[in-house]
Amino acid sequence: MPDSEGYSNMGKETSKSIRSGRRTALQVLAFLACLLVLLLLASRLFMEITGAEAKHGYRSRNTVYWDLGQEKKNSLDLLVLGNSEAFASFSPMELWLGGGIPSYLASIPGETMVEMNSILHAALRRQHPKALLIETHALYTDLEPGKADELLLQQAGQNAFQIFRLHNLWKDAIEKPKNKRRVWKGFRLMPTIRPPKQLGDYMKPDDGTEPIDPQNVRILKKIQKICERRGMALLLYSAPSPKNYNMKRHNTLALLSEELGVPYTDLNLRTGEVGIDWTTDSLDGGDHLNLSGARKTTAYLQRVLQAEVPALSDKRSDPDYSEWNGLAARYQKRENRMLAKMRERAAAQGLTP
Repeated sequence: MPDSEGYSNMGKETSKSIRSGRRTALQVLAFLACLLVLLLLASRLFMEITGAEAKHGYRSRNTVYWDLGQEKKNSLDLLVLGNSEAFASFSPMELWLGGGIPSYLASIPGETMVEMNSILHAALRRQHPKALLIETHALYTDLEPGKADELLLQQAGQNAFQIFRLHNLWKDAIEKPKNKRRVWKGFRLMPTIRPPKQLGDYMKPDDGTEPIDPQNVRILKKIQKICERRGMALLLYSAPSPKNYNMKRHNTLALLSEELGVPYTDLNLRTGEVGIDWTTDSLDGGDHLNLSGARKTTAYLQRVLQAEVPALSDKRSDPDYSEWNGLAARYQKRENRMLAKMRERAAAQGLTP
């Protein structure tokens, strides 16, 4: 057995080992803390550098994050999310001109429900909107089986450290693409006219349904819980699109909205009320709306929003929103020029203006 001196030496060695372990742990923690600070600072720096170029137009899927960050804090009463169907059917400036509701279209082509959730979290860092409006086609963009949680975690990490999603913006800042387009609170004026070749009765009666990826439903329910916690109204709508909607999808979405207890407006069933003319309001053969169609759908959605969410008030006479009035005047001037060109094109193509 060890003598008393042996026990003493063992105690000293153990104590020394513990102190060494603590120093190593503290060094690791210090390193991680420094790395965290550096990542945060680098993210901020990259946002400033790349944003100077990114603000001129959408060239990256990640530009929307930078643009949202430039909006005045707590200035948006409505946030609109969705893929290109939202991108082509909702104009925030049109909503402002018609109802004085400050909104932002945080939409990107092909936006998945994972990206929608990520964009919402990013927006809520600086905004406290009264309502969230979601275009439903993203629900029919399937995710890789079993990948939702992994993708949600990945997006959460990129939200925390923006540098991980800025490589595309950095590339844009260096290459400076030639085709820069003006973006109006997330909306682009698209004046092309191309009617559907065969429209038919695409919303003909049908009692069937078309299933939605359960992962997408689960993410939508997460989004609904966020809305409930923050006191935001949640509304769903389907943009007019013969290529992407039918009665089976309508039935499924109607059942889902009933389950969630949220208002759902399917504009595909209301094209007459909205005033959609497929000879002049389609951008690309019945997939998306053009500027003419977006004006009509926004005007209709304005009435829906004002009926469903009384808290959305008219801010046009509010001095804090004077910049919106100036921007709206510039938007309307540019819009009128484009609409005139669209009428000329419609006449040249033998279409009814």
